[in-house]
Amino acid sequence: MEFIYDAFVDLHVPAFASQILNTIESLQKKQNPPFSDGLFWVEIQNEWRARHNGEYLEVLPLFDLLWTRLFKMECIYTNEDCTKYSSEKMDGYFTYKAGIEHKFPGYTFDSNFICKNVSDEEIDL
Repeated sequence: MEFIYDAFVDLHVPAFASQILNTIESLQKKQNPPFSDGLFWVEIQNEWRARHNGEYLEVLPLFDLLWTRLFKMECIYTNEDCTKYSSEKMDGYFTYKAGIEHKFPGYTFDSNFICKNVSDEEIDL
């Protein structure tokens, strides 16, 4: 059952990704000055539900899954402690990979997106 749900989310990422990113962008444009600060997750979620998918998401709680997927796909920037998010690159905001590398120097992701120590040597046994 979990496999079916994961496949469902994978298929809905393209459909909902633009809505989530447009929601972030429209909220940040309302700031004074525009794009001056990041947004809290709950602000984005509430606005997205109000604008696009309120009734649909009462049945299927997709926002958290889609949000995580977009974050790991590096479509969203976050501050150092992951409390505020942005659709635009701002000072002190990072993508998922850059944030890990900034917070934990010497670590990065391999080709399978697994966090690893840069200085580790692979040994073929």
